[in-house]
Amino acid sequence: MPVKPNTAIWGALLNGCQIHENLSVANQVKPRLTGREPGQSGVHVLLSNIYATAGMWEEVNVTRKVMKHRRITKTIGHSSLEII
Repeated sequence: MPVKPNTAIWGALLNGCQIHENLSVANQVKPRLTGREPGQSGVHVLLSNIYATAGMWEEVNVTRKVMKHRRITKTIGHSSLEII
């Protein structure tokens, strides 16, 4: 890869793992993201969803417990629309 991967690139790869249900690659990406941004909720929620899709409920519970222990909460999304 000509560019050193940053968190955005790793996050995009993890999102692709969810779409294509690729648990093997997701497990390789996990340490690269959780180590760089340990408090980032999106990474943990995405990992939890990947594990849930794979039926790995113990991993879902572990991921959620890590979030609770570190006081990581899901970021609430919002949209805005400006009418001119």
